[in-house]
Amino acid sequence: MGGELDRFPTFFNQSLKDWILNEPWHRVYDLLDYLNSYEDQSKLYNAVLEQHLAGYRLLNGRIIPISDSHELTEIESAVTLGSDPVKHHLQQAIQLLSDRDTPDYPNSIKESISALEAFLLPITGKNTLGQALAELKAKRVAAGRFEHKALLGAWAQLYGWSSDESGIRHGGETVPHEAITQSLARYILITCAAFINLMTAEQAVSAL
Repeated sequence: MGGELDRFPTFFNQSLKDWILNEPWHRVYDLLDYLNSYEDQSKLYNAVLEQHLAGYRLLNGRIIPISDSHELTEIESAVTLGSDPVKHHLQQAIQLLSDRDTPDYPNSIKESISALEAFLLPITGKNTLGQALAELKAKRVAAGRFEHKALLGAWAQLYGWSSDESGIRHGGETVPHEAITQSLARYILITCAAFINLMTAEQAVSAL
């Protein structure tokens, strides 16, 4: 980031540049998080982070371990277009994933799946993801063109390890704690957001 740092005023430039270049990497992200909390400059900061191939981006006011622009767009769209319960669960998932001091990946996964459940509840009338997917599969309720039973069955199996009574969401041992990594929590967040966006788009097409 040497070129960007050289644009700071002279009286401020050198000390800040020295600090950024010598502090641990996570402290630099802490500073960025702090500055952005006063004035949202996410697009500007993300452009610089992308230019320097950084593995983190700003999303919803948080620094998260996602760098792919398409993945960011999926999450941003789901947060923006979702109802209040959907938005709340996604924001919680982002917060738990982005906490650099005490990240909570299991609960981030729970919140991501809760967002998907909140989205499907008014469509299917079912409270849990397994029941909602079964309802879509059995009755083709507002499933648009993505009502194929095999596809819905694949989604049900994908989330089954967390949704059933022995999975992550109920303190079970289906997924060992050491297997619940940042990468897994990130994958579930992105996948749930993409599912919400897919169903939103398909409902819009079906309503035409």
